[in-house]
Amino acid sequence: MKVSVALGLLCLLLISAEGKRNGRRGGRGGRNLAGKKRVWHVADGKEQCGNYTKLMEEEKPADLCTEESTKICICSTKDDLSVETVGWQFRCGSCDLKWRPVKDEAEKEKRKTAAKEKKRTRRMERIKLRRKLNRKSEKKEKTKNKKNKNKNKKQNPE
Repeated sequence: MKVSVALGLLCLLLISAEGKRNGRRGGRGGRNLAGKKRVWHVADGKEQCGNYTKLMEEEKPADLCTEESTKICICSTKDDLSVETVGWQFRCGSCDLKWRPVKDEAEKEKRKTAAKEKKRTRRMERIKLRRKLNRKSEKKEKTKNKKNKNKNKKQNPE
């Protein structure tokens, strides 16, 4: 009797563990992935983003490349399409054996200067904070020294 109960409990334990493991097979810890898959469509210009006849989900833009040195532009999003406002991202690329996004040098330079500016402002903020802390500690030290002098005067009246 005890053996059959123990075997039953062991089977239940194994079944529940197997169910938990199957739920995590996606590698996302069981989180809801609805609306997080990237979808895209072919577009000629930025203003065409969202106006599509065919949405691609499983395909890749490289699948559209039939000949070398052709330009293909797409609009893509990870937003939920059932929502009214969807954030589309317009990107163009060239087919050189495979589709690659074209990197705009001006945009790259703009990002680089923005990063430098951000770094510089953070550095200046740190300098200001350091100066403020130094002033504060100097002020504390001065008041401490004054108190010590006053204390010494009271103890040693001449």
